[in-house]
Amino acid sequence: MKSLNLNFSSHKQANMRKITALIVAGLMLILVSLLFKHHDITKKIDDLAASQPNVNLAVSKQPAFSEDEIKAQTMATNTLRQLNIPWHALLTTLEQVQTQHPQIKLTSVQPNPIKNDIILSGEANNVAAMMAYVETLKQQHSLQEATLMNQSVIEGETQKTLAFTLHAEWKF
Repeated sequence: MKSLNLNFSSHKQANMRKITALIVAGLMLILVSLLFKHHDITKKIDDLAASQPNVNLAVSKQPAFSEDEIKAQTMATNTLRQLNIPWHALLTTLEQVQTQHPQIKLTSVQPNPIKNDIILSGEANNVAAMMAYVETLKQQHSLQEATLMNQSVIEGETQKTLAFTLHAEWKF
């Protein structure tokens, strides 16, 4: 018996191979033309750089700033940050509270803008005046959570006074 050779492929498959080959060839031509265009542009850039010696296209391997310049920049930034803190608003608030409580004498004001808090030390004639002062500070918009840290009695020649220290959150 003779073997039969059967060919089931159609003309469509043969045509598809030809179309695929043409597409691949076209893409190869586009790629080659893009490479030539890139080469031309690179050559033009090199020619322009050679004609203008003042232009430095090479990337410097030295750091942009020295350590001294970085330290100076850091100090300038910190100084600017300190200057931008609303000191006037804080002092105005403390003066307004002080006018409401003339029997309180502040002895120190220690603001800490980094932690957003302030420590106030002062003297009062009596406990009621001191507690009223703390309550008034709690009601201020820029000073919140005012709490009494400590108090002590100071014996004077004529009268006793209360020395106190309080802590408040400073909102700015």
